[in-house]
Amino acid sequence: MRLLIIGAGGHGRVVADAAKAAGIDIFAFVDNNPTEDAIKELPIYGSIEAALEDNHYEEPHFIIAIGDNHTRAKEYSHAMAAGLKPTSVIHPTAVVSESAYVGPGSFIAPQAVVNADASVGENVIVNTAAVIEHDCVVGAHAFVAPAAILCGNVYVGAHTFVSSNATLVPNVRVGERALIAAGAVVTKNHPDEVRLIGVPARDIPLSKDSEVTGLIPGL
Repeated sequence: MRLLIIGAGGHGRVVADAAKAAGIDIFAFVDNNPTEDAIKELPIYGSIEAALEDNHYEEPHFIIAIGDNHTRAKEYSHAMAAGLKPTSVIHPTAVVSESAYVGPGSFIAPQAVVNADASVGENVIVNTAAVIEHDCVVGAHAFVAPAAILCGNVYVGAHTFVSSNATLVPNVRVGERALIAAGAVVTKNHPDEVRLIGVPARDIPLSKDSEVTGLIPGL
């Protein structure tokens, strides 16, 4: 298997390091706006199609290394339509229970934890030192940022962004396409498309996502 990493920014380099540590052969990067020609001597192509035209191999596998959930989901669909196969990358220092499920195309970063009977959907990022406790469910295309903690039996919907050092207490549910700001503590259930901030976290009606995403590192 050879891996195509889609996204050649900072997160792309993190995924590449993890893939190398896990013994995965990296084929190349894809980025439509690269800041350099290569990363660690690996070429960067402007599109999936260009990468495949220039390099033919039997098992095209990919992972999306893009932090923005909407863009990552869009590129995931594009890669699937191009006939590539999604592959998860799990850093060797991550702890993933034998009874946990990690969906195709997901990334589990160094020192992250996915505990017993937890389920991580497809194309999800569980970033450095994040904790997904027992019986949690993380929906497709979600992002769990560094040092965020999902306590036992938490549900996070698809496309939701849980930012750094946020904590979701046991048994809470947060719907799809939510944004949880850095350091927020979620103590009760919330529906889709909420914008949560504070301790305890409260939903703040905002005119634009940038009012919350400005508090989220990496966006």
